[in-house]
Amino acid sequence: MHLHLLLSDRARVKAPALFEEMEIIAASLTAGGPFSDLHTVAVKRLEAAGFTDIEYLDLRAADDLTTLEAPTHPARLFAAAWLAGVRLIDNIAVE
Repeated sequence: MHLHLLLSDRARVKAPALFEEMEIIAASLTAGGPFSDLHTVAVKRLEAAGFTDIEYLDLRAADDLTTLEAPTHPARLFAAAWLAGVRLIDNIAVE
């Protein structure tokens, strides 16, 4: 089913915030920022944007998906969060 069928017009405007926060974290990690601090700030901003449950926002190794505190080798950010009753999921590379 297409996302635009599940989300209201209002929620569709807010939905990109998940990807945007992930991009901010990825760029900050690349610049040497601490994941725990970036995670805390991102969760607060997503909640302020209307996300009701951030199931996970994890930094993991790209090869074996072990949890990381810093991108010491190729990594990915994984996220799942609820917005207006719809579970949104995404993942991006951290380089």
